[in-house]
Amino acid sequence: MSVALMPQENWSIVRGQAAQLIFTFATVQGITGWALRFRLNKVDGTAVLTKTTAGGSITITDATNGVFKVALAVADTSTLDEKDYIYDVWRTDSGAEACLARGKGTLVQPMANLG
Repeated sequence: MSVALMPQENWSIVRGQAAQLIFTFATVQGITGWALRFRLNKVDGTAVLTKTTAGGSITITDATNGVFKVALAVADTSTLDEKDYIYDVWRTDSGAEACLARGKGTLVQPMANLG
């Protein structure tokens, strides 16, 4: 089975913010029943965060059209430094392992209370 890599998507979120990262295939790809894994690493390759469908942090929201989301909780992002990271998303089903997406994620410092 051949799966086309999604376009590289870079994102930026505020440290301590919950976020939903939404992934969609450029060409319609059914993903019913797929096991997925999201990894966030430091630029040097050191792993800092892993999310999976089995763990409930990746939700397939439209299996027919290949749409899924990765939930990052406040607890996930508040422990990370403000810097650039690299990420990838893999299909992890035995015999069908494939990298689906990759890119750069940036955590930025929250602005001081202006009120």
